[in-house]
Amino acid sequence: MCAGQGHDVLGVLSRRADAGRVRATLIESDERNVAAARAAAPDGRGS
Repeated sequence: MCAGQGHDVLGVLSRRADAGRVRATLIESDERNVAAARAAAPDGRGS
């Protein structure tokens, strides 16, 4: 679980060599946070 824009998860995964083996689903109702999380996600889709 994380809060807001997914920084808790995305920040950690961006520093791990094995991040490709992780699948995560971020659930957010605030469209501003959704847009920010998608932009920060490695594949650009937020998945």
